[in-house]
Amino acid sequence: MGGKHIHMNTGKKELAVGIILLFISVSAVSNITANVPKKHLIDTAKLEMNTLTNVGKWSIIFNATDDSYISMHEPGTNYGSNETMNVRNRYGGVSDDWEMDTLIRFHPSIPNSVVVVSATLHLYYWFHAETDPVGRILNINRVTSDWNESTVTWNNKPTISTEVSYNSTVPLNYGWMRWDVTNDVKSFVSEQLENFGWQIMDELYWGNNYIPITCFRTKEYNDVHPYLEVEVTSPPTVPERPSGQTSGKIGVEYTYTTYTTDADGDLVYYKWDWGDGNFSDWLGPYDSGEEASASHIWQKGSYEIRVKAKDINNVESYSWSEPLKVKMPYTSKISFMNQGCNQYIEIHLIRELINSLRRETQMRNIAVVFQNFLFFLLVFALNALSY
Repeated sequence: MGGKHIHMNTGKKELAVGIILLFISVSAVSNITANVPKKHLIDTAKLEMNTLTNVGKWSIIFNATDDSYISMHEPGTNYGSNETMNVRNRYGGVSDDWEMDTLIRFHPSIPNSVVVVSATLHLYYWFHAETDPVGRILNINRVTSDWNESTVTWNNKPTISTEVSYNSTVPLNYGWMRWDVTNDVKSFVSEQLENFGWQIMDELYWGNNYIPITCFRTKEYNDVHPYLEVEVTSPPTVPERPSGQTSGKIGVEYTYTTYTTDADGDLVYYKWDWGDGNFSDWLGPYDSGEEASASHIWQKGSYEIRVKAKDINNVESYSWSEPLKVKMPYTSKISFMNQGCNQYIEIHLIRELINSLRRETQMRNIAVVFQNFLFFLLVFALNALSY
């Protein structure tokens, strides 16, 4: 008898599953135009722009607006119109007033739609005086007060940060020297710091005669001007709100999907915030516009899932996605206590269906009849699955 009961219950559940599938199929046909492709389109106008510049990241070149040098030994002299600017340590064999420092400033204008990846200052080392400065380390410090190349002297020199931004070693041969000023430029662009440029100094103690002098070309020279190279990229768009089941059972793994696009066509990675204190690693890479997925298991509670994107240059989307709310476990508002109760509800549903069919048929409202029929089939099927 027990086996027969199980057999009947299994058959009922198979019937219920079939009814649910029928309901889903009919709903899907009526909403077929709402379907979206898995591969999403990228803004072609942005792609064309980057075809001209370099897909992924590209450089913007800025020329100096001010450049000069100041001399401790000649404190009242301005060198703003010179074609050379010099750097020298202050400590000679007899006195310690020989310091020369180079000052330089740029005004980088970076579009809001891009993010700074790196920034490099380029100065052309063209000559040296006294002793060859090869191997000497030249520090670059951020200037913290205003100055003007046509008036700056040692006596009115600007203040500088005590923190060295970067340094560069004088090479064996003449040519370009470079300083990494990425952090400073990012701060200038974001307006976290005011931009007064940089001061370049030789702070390695010399203490003898013939102090090495390193000479650079200025913007007044007709070639090899100083320049600031800023490498930029477009960040991925904020990912779409995650898609997936919003309710389920604890201890069961559920999978969610999202996507983003990157104007540069870069590969992208995703980090998932599962709302329970757990975060995924950066998962990927995925093509721009390609659907990405990740899975998670929850304990009992309500959570909000968010996702963030970054490209292969480690440039992140401006924010997390909109959250998707999920609840684990999901509890139906309809509770079925036992088989007798289920049978009672089934009979009640059948009676209601018959009455509805009679009422709506008399009114010749065939569409409503069909709607009611599908609804009651669905409720009947869900009821069957509950035991």
